Amino acid sequence: MKKITMIIGLLSIVYSLDFIKLKKEKQYCTDKNPNGCFSLAVLYDADGPSHNSNKAINFYSKACSFNHAESCAILGAVYALGVDKKQNYNKSKIFYSKACSIKKSKFGCAGLGLLYEQGTGVHTDYKEAIKFYKKACKNDEAMGCNNLGVIYKFDDYQKPKYFEALTLLQKACDLNYSKGCNNLAHMYVNGVGVKKDMIKSRKLYSKSCKLNNPLGCYSLGIIYFKGDGVIKDILKSKQFFKQSCNEGLNQGCIVYKSLRN
Repeated sequence: MKKITMIIGLLSIVYSLDFIKLKKEKQYCTDKNPNGCFSLAVLYDADGPSHNSNKAINFYSKACSFNHAESCAILGAVYALGVDKKQNYNKSKIFYSKACSIKKSKFGCAGLGLLYEQGTGVHTDYKEAIKFYKKACKNDEAMGCNNLGVIYKFDDYQKPKYFEALTLLQKACDLNYSKGCNNLAHMYVNGVGVKKDMIKSRKLYSKSCKLNNPLGCYSLGIIYFKGDGVIKDILKSKQFFKQSCNEGLNQGCIVYKSLRN
């Protein structure tokens, strides 16, 4: 299994594969210390000599049984994404629901909302999706704020709610969710529900890029290449296209290579 925490992009804890620590963590994996189970799960989840996907799942499950919200949410993502061919939407819903009920997860309610929005394992139900996204955002789950903001921005079953979208996307960005910064920047670039403001959009894309979002870097490259609201600077644009390429955006690689020729 690849790093579950890396795939879902929401955990940044890095553990050294230290067998002494591994042994020590086992002693503290109890109902009184679910963090010990979680730490052990992450150790087994990491690439290296201790990597064991089944043990990682087992310890995430044990931590979740002790009401460790983040472990429940990770399991929800594992079964939703089908990591290591473990796709099971029913299990995903169960674990996301538990994480959401505990209220200390970074994406439990948001993950549940996403299942309903996409109709994966459940019937597509925008009202349910919105309900869980609202709960997620109230709990400072940035993904919930972003996804609800996008729904309000492009509402296809009633009038778009631009003010609400702006507020939600701003909160997502403030919580350092790079996609929220990008979506908010897009509104300012195109004047969607707000006056066009290239200075504001550039700052938002800059934050997104600093959060290692390739689309944020690519968008900055476009802004400097065109000189849209800034002094045209091909050198800077090339740097941002290169960064977007390094972050995995193929279009960034194509543009960067074309500018080098």
